[in-house]
Amino acid sequence: MFRRSTDYIVRSKTGRGSICLVEGLEDRKLFCSLLHVDPTLGPIASQSVSEAWQSLAGDDLSATQTMTASATAVQAWQSRDIGNVGVQGSSALSGGVHTVRGSGADIFGTADAFRYVYQKLEGDGQIVVRTDSFTNTHDWAKSGVMIRNSLAFDSAHASMFMTPAQGSSFQYRSGNGNVTQFTQPAAASSFPRWLKLVRSGSTVTGFRSADGVNWGKAGSATVALNQSVFIGLAVSSHMNGSLGTAKFSSVSVQANNTSSTFAWSTVADAPLARFEAQGAAASGKLYVFGGFYNANIQATARSDAYNPENNTWTRIADMPEVLTHAAVVVDGPNIYLMGGFVGNHPGPSSNRVWVYNTQSNSWSRGPDLPEDRGAGAAARLGRNIHFIAGASRVAGSQQYRDKADHWVLNLGSSNTRPDDATSWSTRANVPQARNHLGAAAVNGRLYAIGGQLIGSEDDGNLSRVDMYNPATNTWTTRAALPLKLGHLASTTFSVNGKILVITGVTQGLTETAGVLEYSPGTNSWKRLESLPGTRRAPVAGWIDGKLIVSGGDNRPNGVETIYRTTWIGSPYR
Repeated sequence: MFRRSTDYIVRSKTGRGSICLVEGLEDRKLFCSLLHVDPTLGPIASQSVSEAWQSLAGDDLSATQTMTASATAVQAWQSRDIGNVGVQGSSALSGGVHTVRGSGADIFGTADAFRYVYQKLEGDGQIVVRTDSFTNTHDWAKSGVMIRNSLAFDSAHASMFMTPAQGSSFQYRSGNGNVTQFTQPAAASSFPRWLKLVRSGSTVTGFRSADGVNWGKAGSATVALNQSVFIGLAVSSHMNGSLGTAKFSSVSVQANNTSSTFAWSTVADAPLARFEAQGAAASGKLYVFGGFYNANIQATARSDAYNPENNTWTRIADMPEVLTHAAVVVDGPNIYLMGGFVGNHPGPSSNRVWVYNTQSNSWSRGPDLPEDRGAGAAARLGRNIHFIAGASRVAGSQQYRDKADHWVLNLGSSNTRPDDATSWSTRANVPQARNHLGAAAVNGRLYAIGGQLIGSEDDGNLSRVDMYNPATNTWTTRAALPLKLGHLASTTFSVNGKILVITGVTQGLTETAGVLEYSPGTNSWKRLESLPGTRRAPVAGWIDGKLIVSGGDNRPNGVETIYRTTWIGSPYR
């Protein structure tokens, strides 16, 4: 086990083939964020690690500890040379950046020669990457993204490439052994550049972008692809015997297949129709606090709990003040509500923290946030609550002032309130100031997901996802949501090492019914079975292997409807 900065390499007991890349420590536990399998990497990694990395001794983990990496832990990136290359290539991943070195005469004609970093893709999907840099071994050297039928040198494929001097181009081989075709390259452009490939059946389309937001179509082709293909990063130096080095970041692979993972049933209606409430699953029940209850956007302090064991709702103690848009975190029997907007719309933002105890059915005051904040998000990471972003607003005004602050409250060694810290501390700001976002913690990382800019629910929703590493106090951009979504605070949470995002509002004031699942190991999103209907800002939770969603509103044909409906989705795999 070795260390460079805060990244860790954990070698398998065999000493070959499998390594686990770990990006930090939390509560004295080592978290694997990626499993990298490369049959050629064993002795190379051993040599480079022993020469360039320092021992982990003196850190929280002993340098003599042994861990076993397992190739089935996550969807792994694999790496190998394809075709006739004059010198062996290599690949490495550190801090979210893939460094790929490849030789080979070209990826063209009827035979390819290059280095490929890949994983399996079943059915439709896409890959997005930022090409950060590429050594100029030749004007026509190629680095980019590829979807490929097989690992044979003459396999059918579609690719989107950047070159050092000839711009970017979409190219494809329509069938195994066929001659490669290509679109006219775009004018030469400087790195970094974003590339994207999208597969839909037998059609593959290539895109390019300067910023990863505004995309231009580069070309599209029909390619004879199998159901199961290889998707990944390709590098050819165009100078066989010499290695070209490319660096890629923000790599995202997304499978677009919808998994029928939920059978939905309608259960007991909530006592009150409401939306923009706060809530979460705790102690085997779904708790719903406050929210707006009519089309005049009036708010309530009423709170209720749903028990799925007997399919009943019970009124619980009202909130100490009327709130909407508060961030929610659960710690054992305690449910923390932080900030929010006070009273009827448009109410002022609050800095108050309230704690509901599920055992005593009572409220108490927690340490105030450093500033007033509404529509922020929060998650518990280890024994710390992380509160991020949100907006400030004065009473009677609909003007939001977006914030990027990041505050932390230590909860002590247990989930009893007396050992909570008495004040919040600051951490690195979220990269994008926003409100109405979601937050979740998984594998020792905090994720800021989607959100909305100022009060622009119509066209200001975001697909951006950022990941926070507490060991380094830094943020990294991760795979974007499949669509731009806001209103996610009480419908985003982690389950079984993954993150679920339920419903949300997208562009055009459009409510959605989607259920999205994020896998940290592959940095990819998948669509699960949608809800029976669209909703804005319901409350959702996970209880005993079932997804429970209650309330929310929508506006079909511009007419507001607020719901008491509660749905349960089961089973989840």
